[in-house]
Amino acid sequence: MKRCILAVLIWVLTMAPALAEDLFFEDFAAGAATTSFVLNTADVGGVAGTAGSNYWLINNSYAGGSGTVVCLGFPFSFTVAATAAQPGGISGSPMSPYLHIVSNAAVASGISNASYMPADGVCFFDSWHFARMSADISTAGRTGTALDFWWLCGGSANASGQVYYSLDSGTSWTLITVPVSNYSFSAVWQHAVLSLPEWDNQPSLRFGFRFRNETASTASDPGFGVDDVRVSVIALADAVFGNGFEN
Repeated sequence: MKRCILAVLIWVLTMAPALAEDLFFEDFAAGAATTSFVLNTADVGGVAGTAGSNYWLINNSYAGGSGTVVCLGFPFSFTVAATAAQPGGISGSPMSPYLHIVSNAAVASGISNASYMPADGVCFFDSWHFARMSADISTAGRTGTALDFWWLCGGSANASGQVYYSLDSGTSWTLITVPVSNYSFSAVWQHAVLSLPEWDNQPSLRFGFRFRNETASTASDPGFGVDDVRVSVIALADAVFGNGFEN
């Protein structure tokens, strides 16, 4: 009997399927009342607050529109394209609240969907905008840590979304470069799942999103947008016995 019990335990530990266990999930359904993310921080050179030409915002605005911005004393018209509807894989789709970059000029013209004012080196200059988790999560004793999120960003070669992680409660941040460093050239929602061994067995793990807006000759909306941010770990499946071995 002992040999049978031992054999079953060995099977459970080595052959039982691994299950994903969520440690964090934010779908921004609470809109501006969301407390799990802090927007427009000075981390990684970010512009603090909403005084820059662009900033992070949470809402469920998807409609574009037209407006006017003044540069060198002259008014210039611009058009913001509508933000793509969300696919069924995003909670609350097709038009749920989401975290995104918006331009101050667009907001002043009554447009608050995902957009950005590109840096042109004349009237608008290089800037970076950061949004991060407000509290740590612990993966102590866990492996297979993964960051899962949906994103879109038009941008350019010099304007893109970036993803960072911190292992010290946000004191320092590291750019995630695998599988890519920059997220851009997609006006439709894309699903990303990232995993690094450095995130395993960490007591103070956080993630952040950065919009990089550097001088470029071309630009395309939408601004960097993010939704359904999830952090999970791999947990061993619960052992279930049906032959009385549980005693």
